[in-house]
Amino acid sequence: MIQACRCAFDPPCARLAPGRCGPPVLLALLPALLAGNLIAQTDLHTPIYEGQDRILYAKVKMADGTTLPGFPAVEAICGGVDYSLGFTDAQGNFQFVLDRSMPRFNPSFNSEGETVNFSFLADCEFRADSPGFRSQRVSPRWLIEMKDANTISVGTILLSRPEHMRADSPGDLSLPKSAKDAYRKGGAALAKRKWSEAKSEFEKTVSIQPAYFFGWIGIGLADEALQQWQDASTAYQKAMALTPKSADPYLRMARLGAKTGNWENAAQYSEAALSLDPPNLVEAYSLCAFSNAKLGRMDTAGSCARAGLKFDTANEYPDLWLSLALAQAAAKEYANAAVSLQRYLKLVPQAENVAAIKKELVELRSILAK
Repeated sequence: MIQACRCAFDPPCARLAPGRCGPPVLLALLPALLAGNLIAQTDLHTPIYEGQDRILYAKVKMADGTTLPGFPAVEAICGGVDYSLGFTDAQGNFQFVLDRSMPRFNPSFNSEGETVNFSFLADCEFRADSPGFRSQRVSPRWLIEMKDANTISVGTILLSRPEHMRADSPGDLSLPKSAKDAYRKGGAALAKRKWSEAKSEFEKTVSIQPAYFFGWIGIGLADEALQQWQDASTAYQKAMALTPKSADPYLRMARLGAKTGNWENAAQYSEAALSLDPPNLVEAYSLCAFSNAKLGRMDTAGSCARAGLKFDTANEYPDLWLSLALAQAAAKEYANAAVSLQRYLKLVPQAENVAAIKKELVELRSILAK
């Protein structure tokens, strides 16, 4: 009698040879490879480097000249890996201190010698993040020539709204001067990573104008930075209730679920976000695929990954390929799983799990060759 074998997410594995479940290493370890990936890119790796302290500046603007949607985050993409740097203020101004006391920013940089310039950033790209909006990518290749600068600007990053989105945002609400002042102060504190101060100012804003959508979003962002997860959830749900047709708080709730390991919430809210704005939320497809894979719902994970990969911005979310590989392996599509892993490796050549995935590919090819 063939003994059934069970894998990490408990789907039945294929039996490729007598006494062997196939391919055990891929199915056992790929979930572990995935586990640290989405959140590692957004939270665990503070994007700094090992030289002298430097200050990095950027400006985020709307391409159509309208008001920014809240406080966009600024991200760096180095070797295909995303690093979240922080937030702009209400005017789109951003600065980040490259602190010598923390891990280096770019994984490809040789850390054996002390860095005294910005040239190591030349292989990175910078983008802004605001749910539902598309960001220009800025590639400051000229930084390779910068040798002595203590401060540097990567330039202006433009956000564009989808064609179907109205120019007036859910935050367009007349605010009393006191609420507007508190909101701007909250944004300035958020940009300086003064999380408690930011939360306090945003709370002042909504105490004066409880229906101000971006005031609640600001509270949620500050709470997340303070790791006050339940308070962040409450704030996003307040924003959701105010503007139920905005995908923004749903995506933030999905991110929060992934960050805290609440995969049911991550799946639920990513799918809810997709029901509102599927063409402009490729990240939601990635979260949907990842969280459903964690929950053992491989068919749904594969469907979300395949749907997300149809969009022209799919390569900005390489984890779609990892989730797809896991779904394909669970469905015994081992050759396709190998191809998906190769696509992932091509997009993120400097990810921390590259060596482990290459090892799994060797094992997988060996099994397929038999």
